[in-house]
Amino acid sequence: MNRLLLGLLLAASLQAQNTSGSLSGTVQDPAGAMVVNAKVTLTGENNGFIRTVTTNKEGFFNYPDVTPATFTIKVEHAGFKSYLKTGIQVGSSDRKVENIQLVLGQASESVTVTAEAITVNLSSGERSGTLSGEQLDQIALRGRDIFDAISLMAGVVNTTNGRDAPGPTSIGGIYIMGGRNDSKNMTVNGATNLDTGSNGSVHSMPSMDSVAEVKVLISGYSAENGRNPSSIAITTKGGGSSFTGRLPGMCGTPR
Repeated sequence: MNRLLLGLLLAASLQAQNTSGSLSGTVQDPAGAMVVNAKVTLTGENNGFIRTVTTNKEGFFNYPDVTPATFTIKVEHAGFKSYLKTGIQVGSSDRKVENIQLVLGQASESVTVTAEAITVNLSSGERSGTLSGEQLDQIALRGRDIFDAISLMAGVVNTTNGRDAPGPTSIGGIYIMGGRNDSKNMTVNGATNLDTGSNGSVHSMPSMDSVAEVKVLISGYSAENGRNPSSIAITTKGGGSSFTGRLPGMCGTPR
């Protein structure tokens, strides 16, 4: 009995996928030498997250497990100006690398950098498309169906007319990179949400207002996201530093 229970627990754990990302890099001086024991602070711009590490003898720092969000990174060391970079977006399964070069000066002085909106992924060969929660908030969709938003991504085709309300069969009619209708997977926070009996429906439909990020994995992704040629990975929002609410409304012209 104990062996059976252990086997079931292991099988359940293998089904889950990693929904966090990572951020790592090195800190160098103006000559390119590694800076040891530099203080590196990572702060979530909207969720109250804050964590501090120091660089090792190779000048390396690592945040191996962070929830998808937008971050600010600050680097401090005696004899150098403080370095501050804002707007760093880390998505689910992302492996972001920030190699930082400090400038000589007083610690009370600072160098501020704003992250570029578009970056090239150099850490893996993954091909994917991503919509953030902020982008979803700006998309006007009649039925507030997350799959309607997904169909706006390159390589995704929606053959369903009139998505008036989300439901278990909303995943039907979504074709990714020419694949079959039943050749895609869907996960929510790393757990498979697809009805594996039919491959044509989902167990639950997250509200668009609860989604922090939706990523469509096309090719070259890690083995933990396997099972089907393509996968839709949804990460829901975590807690924030303040209470918020939303009152949606829509105005349309009858046809």
